[in-house]
Amino acid sequence: MMSLWTRWIVWFADDATPERTLGKLDPHTGRVTDYKLADSANAAESSHALVFDRQGNIWFANGTEGSPTKFDPETGKFVSFPRPEGIPYSGDFITLDRKGMFGLRIAKELSNWIPSPEIYELFRCSRQSKL
Repeated sequence: MMSLWTRWIVWFADDATPERTLGKLDPHTGRVTDYKLADSANAAESSHALVFDRQGNIWFANGTEGSPTKFDPETGKFVSFPRPEGIPYSGDFITLDRKGMFGLRIAKELSNWIPSPEIYELFRCSRQSKL
């Protein structure tokens, strides 16, 4: 997934390049910068889908951990938010609403997540449910 940031930099999630979790492309120079969040084996954790918050942080669905992760473009630091017990894996989709609440897709369920104080809410959907 690709997205533009406010400074006309293209940021992209990457679940295929072994040494890259996120990438940054400067379209003026063509330069690509890699950012790696290493797992326990020092491989890059995979990312899928990304959104930007009002502070300029990048949030993405962490395909390795199955939970949301924050990246600060100013410092280059990642912050992981592990799922509590009972919350299923969610590593391929993330949205952010105007109030700062994240939506995570979990198979046929939805989960809302508030980063502070790290509250997860799981919503189970039946076949008759309309979203």
